Amino acid sequence: AHVFTTVNFVDNKISTTITNPTSVIALTGFTNCTDCVEVCPKQDIVFLLDQSSSISASEFVFMKNGVNNIADLLEAEMDLGLVNMAAYKWSSCGVVQLISNLTSNHSTFTSSITSASPSGGGTYVNTALDDAYDQLFGAYSESSAEKTIIIITDGAISDYYGGCGSNSAINTATLIKTGLYSPAIDTPVKIIAVNIVSGVQQQLQYMASGSDNYYFANTFFTWQSSIS
Repeated sequence: AHVFTTVNFVDNKISTTITNPTSVIALTGFTNCTDCVEVCPKQDIVFLLDQSSSISASEFVFMKNGVNNIADLLEAEMDLGLVNMAAYKWSSCGVVQLISNLTSNHSTFTSSITSASPSGGGTYVNTALDDAYDQLFGAYSESSAEKTIIIITDGAISDYYGGCGSNSAINTATLIKTGLYSPAIDTPVKIIAVNIVSGVQQQLQYMASGSDNYYFANTFFTWQSSIS
């Protein structure tokens, strides 16, 4: 049986650290993957990177490094075809730019993340959630895989209650989490929300799949350094 690598946020000894510093980003359905005694399910994971104007170029690098750290920890699983990763960067209303389609090629994914640069703009995530959903159930996805979206942001979600598209971000997130977003697809998607510095805790907690899937980092460097 294959035992999945765990991805942990750990205390990096820098003042306030990420909330719940010893908790596992539950990329699988197992509470503790090191105790997994059956074959762990395949995973399709989409990262949504906030590229709004409040994030400097150096901070965006720290954000990308944290994403690549997760990919590095799951490289063995990617090599086995058990984990596929994709990423988008998002900002103003309707502005979502593809970084990488779902792939199990670790080098392809991390190189795409490394080369991505921020374009600035607002903090409208609704369209990004829609694109992530389409990616999770599209041509590059694994039909039998568990599905996860990881939102990383530093600010208040501008379209939380609406104002960009037909749905508000909170409504879109709720429908995606409960498997009701598409009439043809009844598969729930786990949403993990990472709040760096100044995001609105209540917004992101409600968008996440429960409080265990909400994380806070007090700096971008903390986010980069707290994944092991």
